[in-house]
Amino acid sequence: MGTAIVLVALWLGLIFVAGTRPTHLVLLAAGLAATAPVLWFSMKGYMKERVLVFLNPASDVSGISYNTNQALISIGSGGWFGKGLLHGTQSQLYFLRVRHTDYVFSVLCEELGFVGALALLGLLAFILWRILRAARLARDSFGRLIACGVAVMIFFQSAVNIAVNVGLMPVTGLTLPLVSYGGSSLWTTLLGIGLVESVVMRHRRLDFAE
Repeated sequence: MGTAIVLVALWLGLIFVAGTRPTHLVLLAAGLAATAPVLWFSMKGYMKERVLVFLNPASDVSGISYNTNQALISIGSGGWFGKGLLHGTQSQLYFLRVRHTDYVFSVLCEELGFVGALALLGLLAFILWRILRAARLARDSFGRLIACGVAVMIFFQSAVNIAVNVGLMPVTGLTLPLVSYGGSSLWTTLLGIGLVESVVMRHRRLDFAE
């Protein structure tokens, strides 16, 4: 389901960049809102439980919010500069599960603190800025859409992953690009960045010396 959400966000971002009329976007949003009940009843039981526990944490009787609570403890205990690399208690003592994928941001906050988290956000913002610069330099709309699509993908996954870690969204299982462990996520992100590099490389005509 997490991958499906990313694809929907990617599609919405691309049609917005492509110049879809605001009226059409409003109608599309209304249509998506109207299909919300159908989506809800088509979700599996554990997916519904995640949403319900997020809306009402007191209703958690099966311990589904355990990881979220441990993530919040990890983030809060990091302080300004953290406990030191590989010295986090929640992560190194295995209180925080799935710490190498979904909750890697919590591990970073615990071990490197608020300053380390800001540094990570700054690096992600720098990458996004460079990708959007590539979109501005693109010679055609196709290259611009490629770059914007990669930017939307990285931004959306990062925003959702961090929001889950700090308890602002239900658990979705999306990784943090270029940080979380996982071969398929890393390969997808690197391939996307490679496409952006190709857009930058071809934004000017190549002059071959005779």
